[in-house]
Amino acid sequence: MSILSLFKFNQEIENDTKVLLISCNETFLSCRSIIEETWGKCKEVLLPGALLGSNEASEKALLQSLIETYTETHHIVISMHSLCSFYANTEPDSVLYELETAVRAEFPDLDFVQRRVILQQRYMQKVIPRVKRYLQTLGCENISVHAWLYEPETKWISALEVETGEFVPLNVYSGVQFLS
Repeated sequence: MSILSLFKFNQEIENDTKVLLISCNETFLSCRSIIEETWGKCKEVLLPGALLGSNEASEKALLQSLIETYTETHHIVISMHSLCSFYANTEPDSVLYELETAVRAEFPDLDFVQRRVILQQRYMQKVIPRVKRYLQTLGCENISVHAWLYEPETKWISALEVETGEFVPLNVYSGVQFLS
């Protein structure tokens, strides 16, 4: 059984898929339509909170399965949405527990909503370099990786600038050439 069979998405193989969108399984909050308006069709993989796995081995296995299945991939977009209910689970057994603890210590006066945004940003800042390393070990360093935080209420997207570790509006993101 393929690892991809465990996830909710249309497994129909489209050989010309250039963009893989990994987003939250709260599908009504996906930025897929924005991607498809800009670049054409993409393959969307829906995961709770767009978290790639509970550990590094599961993240790598998922990415390897995707790359082996969609061999024409040029871009991977990992997109989270604001106020994702998955990020409310920061119990000790959660993959987010350590990050949440650090965010609470660093920003003790933030409210719940502000903490969620920072938690999601910190997760992306941590996972994107790992994804790039996995792709290198798979011989796929030519695939670009993008991290987005989507706010469906306003259709606002901020993107992670890997060089600075900061989130910026999509229209000033250095990966904007990918949008053309």
